[in-house]
Amino acid sequence: MKRHYLPLAIAFLSMGILVSCSKNGDNATPAPDDGFRKFVILSDIHLMHPDLLVHEGKAFEKYNWEECKLLRESPEVFAATLERVRAYNPDFLIVCGDMTKDGEIISHEYVAEKLEDFSKQTGARVLVVPGNHDLDNPHSFRYDGAFSTPEPSATEADFKRIYGRCGYDDAVERGPRPLDYMSYPVEGIAFIGLDSNEKNTPDKLLVQGGLSKAQAQWVADMVGKAHADNRYVIMGMHHNLIEFYNNASLIRGSNITNARYDDYPNGQLVTDLCGAGIDVVFSGHSHMHSITSERRDERRIFSVVTSSLVNLPLAYRTGTVSKDGLMTVRSGYMQDVMPSNGVNLREEGKRYWFRLSEFYMYEASRVCWDNEIARVLFSDVLDLGSREELEEVLSEKAGIPFYKFTYYTSNGNEHLYDPDKNSEEARAALDSVVDYVLDGIAQKWMEEDEELEYDEAVEGAKASVDVLLTALLGMGLDDAREMLYDFLDSAFHNYYGKDRTPVPDDCLTLQLSR
Repeated sequence: MKRHYLPLAIAFLSMGILVSCSKNGDNATPAPDDGFRKFVILSDIHLMHPDLLVHEGKAFEKYNWEECKLLRESPEVFAATLERVRAYNPDFLIVCGDMTKDGEIISHEYVAEKLEDFSKQTGARVLVVPGNHDLDNPHSFRYDGAFSTPEPSATEADFKRIYGRCGYDDAVERGPRPLDYMSYPVEGIAFIGLDSNEKNTPDKLLVQGGLSKAQAQWVADMVGKAHADNRYVIMGMHHNLIEFYNNASLIRGSNITNARYDDYPNGQLVTDLCGAGIDVVFSGHSHMHSITSERRDERRIFSVVTSSLVNLPLAYRTGTVSKDGLMTVRSGYMQDVMPSNGVNLREEGKRYWFRLSEFYMYEASRVCWDNEIARVLFSDVLDLGSREELEEVLSEKAGIPFYKFTYYTSNGNEHLYDPDKNSEEARAALDSVVDYVLDGIAQKWMEEDEELEYDEAVEGAKASVDVLLTALLGMGLDDAREMLYDFLDSAFHNYYGKDRTPVPDDCLTLQLSR
């Protein structure tokens, strides 16, 4: 997942908190009774073949400063995860995309070989869908010290060939896009796998994804076929179907399917999938660990997002489906793995999230400084002489709360922290940035007009900011602040929508229809 960088008016606003996961290792799912089918969900393996890092150096460090992933350890974490879930003895395993660091054929072949070995050892069927990193990726490189050289990246044809034994060769139906398919992995269950990715360009990795109306119609047709064959349906794709918390699409819109597609908006997609009879969609991409749902009339659809294996919480999911269609989903964690290089995955993972927050502060300052209107505000009004000075201000006021937000909210509802306290801290950070801007404008105006009182100057500054935000966001400062307060509360308290009941991200029971 390439990060979605935010304009300042929104970037300021995403600040928060959270804790670390305490769970690591065995999941809590009881051994199923006869008649149950067992499955495993993985996502965002982001495996980097060991040969791609010839020597450590500036080239790889620069790349991973932006990506902040446990790439060096990815092969061992992946192997340990397969070993752990092998003991669960699943009937099938689903991988929701981003198999590789950046689509390198050598990495894909490595992953496919391990998945095929797992299938041979367990008898489990393996089913994959592509992620935005997996195909025609311009960031596919081999790193050697200060230098990087292009590495062949997989095409759609390569992906289908390499993962032929992971869903494609024995698909019962093919979809509108070359990597869409339906498979019957075990008796009584159908899996619909969809390619939700935009096609990367030779010079740009595209993050946002979506489904077309043709894909949604095909899903409806496949559900009808599967139900006629007396099968329950499970759907998988890379991008998330539903926001993980209120207004998440404003902050991380690239993670939400069709979040910005005017021709086929997400709300209509959710309605159509509900109408098609889809009960649950498994996905990855956002490196979140989250379960949310939406209701359409009498039907309810669940979006189950599984975290990455190269970022905390290093999570996977296990589940069962009974012969009567009762599905359970639980979580397992890999933070206790000790790779051969001696890295403590939990501590290194926390350090990576902190580095990511530094990168966000850099990006927020760069985006703002590159905007002519914003640059005038910061340089001429607030007396900041450079982008670096703006970055320093943002880091001082928002850096730590933003680190807590990115790290903790990605860990799902592992509430070993105080959501109220953390939400208050994030609100205070947001307010401090707003107050800094208003105070700076007010002080500048008072220098120019000695008769102007401070309170009057602040009110005038607020009116000016209202105009700017209305132009950018379609709302004034007070409305924007309230929206972001709700965003922070929703994220930290782990609820979605108007219902403030925390959503159980690591435990789900639902009834599949047929």
